Amino acid sequence: MQKIAKAEREIFLEKYIQNAPLGLALMRALQCSMLSRPEYRRPVLDLGCGEGLFASILFKDYVDIGVDINVSEIYSAQKTGVYQHVIAADGGHIPLADGCVGTVYSNCVLEHLPDIEKVFTEVRRVLRKDGEFIFTAADKSFSKLLFFPALLDIMGCRSISTWYAGLYDKVFKHYQRLNHEEWIRMLEGAGFKVLDSQVYFPPRAVQIYDLLLPLSIFAFINKRFLGRWVISPSLRRRLLTGFGKRLLDNYYHMESKTGGEIFIRAIKV
Repeated sequence: MQKIAKAEREIFLEKYIQNAPLGLALMRALQCSMLSRPEYRRPVLDLGCGEGLFASILFKDYVDIGVDINVSEIYSAQKTGVYQHVIAADGGHIPLADGCVGTVYSNCVLEHLPDIEKVFTEVRRVLRKDGEFIFTAADKSFSKLLFFPALLDIMGCRSISTWYAGLYDKVFKHYQRLNHEEWIRMLEGAGFKVLDSQVYFPPRAVQIYDLLLPLSIFAFINKRFLGRWVISPSLRRRLLTGFGKRLLDNYYHMESKTGGEIFIRAIKV
């Protein structure tokens, strides 16, 4: 699968602003930037593919297989044309033969799965001997880096800060609250060797994401009932792209040694 050039990463934010609420657009664009760096050896399996929007923005080429437990999302993914095959399945029970996949990638999905050990075992099973597992996931610190918990901590309201962070994890179904080292240990215990890992999504970017989250309520309603975040991407492109890019561009290019999410590239051993 052709590697995404550095210059092409510049358009991830612009494309996502046209198709998603601003806070989510920043998050997804950063995830695209991280996942655009490795090479993907075919066949490529997208674990937790959702409606297919992420893959359609990340890749110039098709993805071999998309897997998601949500049947309506699979139906939408199929209509995008980005996947050659789509499968409605649980990540712990992927209906594919042993060793048939070159790369499994997953974007911000694993923290939402209650039985992560089973998923890692299944990913290793479907990967060929030299197959790679590439993913992003929320770091344990993510919910505490949000704007409102950070502000409440400064104000000395630690109990309310903890409540807000816990509520965020509950609403967004973060079952796995692991830090960078814990993700790596779990992978190694499942039979993988980590080739590359990095913390990203700087704290200030996490905070702007949280500040923009309340503005996304109508987009979440659209997604729930219409199956898409934005009713008219073309209208949004004309009205919001320039403003959104100016607002978020500094956060998109911000660098930091700490962050709310992790990127990991591992190989089956």
